[in-house]
Amino acid sequence: MTRVKCARCLKIKKSDQYSSKQLAELRKFMFQQGPNVDVTKEPWIDCVLCMLTQVVDLTCGICDRTMGLDKFAKAQRRDPDNAVSCAKPADERVC
Repeated sequence: MTRVKCARCLKIKKSDQYSSKQLAELRKFMFQQGPNVDVTKEPWIDCVLCMLTQVVDLTCGICDRTMGLDKFAKAQRRDPDNAVSCAKPADERVC
C-alpha cells in the first residue's frame, strides 16, 4: 500500500501523507474486505493536510451567501464543496 486516495480532496497521495492511525484503520478495513480492495480508486481515509484544514464558513448553494458552520446541517459540513442549503426548514429560511 504505497498510494491511497484521500476521502476529502480525492487526490491520490503517498502513504506518508496519512497519519499512522488512519493507515491502521485502512489496513484493518482491507484485512476485513479481502485482497481485492483498490485504495487508489475508492477514497477511504483523510490525508493529514485535509485533517488539519478547518472550515469555518460555508457558502449556501441556494442563496450563495457565506455563513458560519452553525447555519448548516452536520452532514453538509463534512463535504463543504457540496453544501446545499442552510439548516433551517424551508419556510424559515432567509435564502
